[in-house]
Amino acid sequence: MGMSPDLFPLMLAHQLKGVYRLSSAEITKTLLSGFDKPYLESRAAFYSDFKGSYQMDEEQFRLRTMRVASRCGGFDRQHTEFIRCYKEVLRDPFLN
Repeated sequence: MGMSPDLFPLMLAHQLKGVYRLSSAEITKTLLSGFDKPYLESRAAFYSDFKGSYQMDEEQFRLRTMRVASRCGGFDRQHTEFIRCYKEVLRDPFLN
């Protein structure tokens, strides 16, 4: 599946049966951060061809997408709140 070989031992080492949230260091170590290049390219092409308020060139799409994690990534957010925030970040070129 393209997962880091470090991820499975980390999963097995988890003692609790509940949900375990990886730390920032674990996310980086297991290569789970960032974007899959083909996916990012296909989304950039989609927004470049889009007509309306979401239309943007590839560079703008990349810049706005990189803001999503810092603006919308809180663990306490509900999925609908995350989606609303994601759309807001993509739509507003002046949001920082």
